[in-house]
Amino acid sequence: MSTKISVVTPSYNHARYIDDCLSSVHYQSVPAHEHLILDDGSTDNSADRVRRHPGNAQLCEQENAGLATTLNRLLARASGDWIGWLNSDDFYLEDAFANVTRLMEQEPGLDLIVGDSVFVDAQARVLRLLPAHPITRAVTIHYGMTAAPSSFFVRRSSLEEIGFREDTEFLMDKWLFAELIEHGASRRHIHTPLGAMRRHEGQVSANASGCTGDEERRAFRARWNAPIDGFGRRLSRSYGRSLHAALKAATGGYFRELRWRQRRGQDARWWTVPTAQPFAPE
Repeated sequence: MSTKISVVTPSYNHARYIDDCLSSVHYQSVPAHEHLILDDGSTDNSADRVRRHPGNAQLCEQENAGLATTLNRLLARASGDWIGWLNSDDFYLEDAFANVTRLMEQEPGLDLIVGDSVFVDAQARVLRLLPAHPITRAVTIHYGMTAAPSSFFVRRSSLEEIGFREDTEFLMDKWLFAELIEHGASRRHIHTPLGAMRRHEGQVSANASGCTGDEERRAFRARWNAPIDGFGRRLSRSYGRSLHAALKAATGGYFRELRWRQRRGQDARWWTVPTAQPFAPE
């Protein structure tokens, strides 16, 4: 029996971008088992755009409940073996499901697969590559995330044990990785770009520098016994950056990042624009 991937998409006021999100799932060479979209009280025409799209995404709507709550409700509805978290302003790259399904079936004991991420601008033009490297406790806690949600997949049974923290607004992906590591999740990284993360003013991560974002960072550091303030925190960050740089160098991340500079400005929407160079493993 083939591996089934459920894609879950929390959607909130991203009518401008959601067609790209939907198309990137619909046109994959290996189809998703299901694409579940939960519209979190959008005030634009996001839901209407989902209904009009030729794909077979399953749409539900709710009053605004927040990102983490929406993700947990989507997780409760999902029936696939693996979960892909795709925000409605992001999209998958070509053959993303084919690349991860191959590894899922080769190594059936895996819980987490992480690939390279591509940052794109509001018009979906390539900005730069974020290379993946081995996911470690030290880097996650002392440095931060090294992959966008669109570039990692989690076994559903492992994710159900943890869920998404509903007391977070900005750091639920970082909490998720830390908890997965704490639970002994088996994980792999691949040198393949799996997803694109769009950088624009309206995204949640762009607004994480205020008081709420600072409170979440302090709570995260307290939970995982990392220094919260002062010299200790600066030393912790320096340690995390150094380890991140070492892992990135050891796995060829700097080289892959350099090669992707030639693609800056290229339209990453592979299903509509032929690319001079395919989005494929290095």
